[in-house]
Amino acid sequence: MAGVIFQSTTPATPPAGTKVAVDIIAGEDFQLMKLTLGDAGVDDGPISSANPMPVSDVSIPTDIEGGGKVSVGTAAVAVTFTGITKAILISADLANTGTLYVGKSTVTSAGAYALAYLEAGESLTIEYDDATNAVYVVASIAAQNFWKGALL
Repeated sequence: MAGVIFQSTTPATPPAGTKVAVDIIAGEDFQLMKLTLGDAGVDDGPISSANPMPVSDVSIPTDIEGGGKVSVGTAAVAVTFTGITKAILISADLANTGTLYVGKSTVTSAGAYALAYLEAGESLTIEYDDATNAVYVVASIAAQNFWKGALL
């Protein structure tokens, strides 16, 4: 009965003759379901050891890249690395007296278009692959610094 919706004035009541598998736990019925793969309207078969559930290959970082101390003023500076990042770390220098704003190339020294801000000593870690779009940092005043690093 693909595509049949059972919800009506009596929720979860299937039509007469429909078989529903249940597991009984502490006297309560819990419906059992069999998962199949495929887009809407397509049956690529049930999940099994021969037809496993697809998962993303999220690889664990295996290296680091320290970028050191970077000077920044009221013009945005790209936070770049030589390797392909899985995560980046940006730390506001302890001696800063202004605010750092983090965002895309459009981020301003007033904080417009910022995704985050950092005061002296604060850090931000972002899971991010910077291969196509760099992250930028800008300061609210001149002569500020930040530290950068990446997990590769």
